[in-house]
Amino acid sequence: MLRLSVAVNALFVTPIVTLGILASPWIMASYGGDFVDGWPTLVVVLLTAGLLAVQSPVRQVIAASGRLWMEMFMFVGWAIFFLGMTWLLSSSGALGLAGARAIAYLIYALWSFAFAVILLRQPNQRGPIDG
Repeated sequence: MLRLSVAVNALFVTPIVTLGILASPWIMASYGGDFVDGWPTLVVVLLTAGLLAVQSPVRQVIAASGRLWMEMFMFVGWAIFFLGMTWLLSSSGALGLAGARAIAYLIYALWSFAFAVILLRQPNQRGPIDG
């Protein structure tokens, strides 16, 4: 069921993110001439939003397993990566901040996917959410 949930989320979010990416120069231009060159930042933000949408069912698996403390520690790890990447990329302005957020969420997604797979492979954790 987790695979299905992730696939359905990806199916719905991919066209929206793709359209947003394709339209990003015009979207940013609608905010005024000073924002036109910022379209790559919007692309990174949209890709990050897509990642979060696809990853959302995984967080639900962890929460449903009763491992909320582990989820909290994962978010603390995310925050540490985000702060570190922000420090490293801050010289790139808004694009650096968006990139730092994207990198931190990518790392968070990787370890939360791995943890959810481990949870679902444990016989005592199987239930209606795993299919």
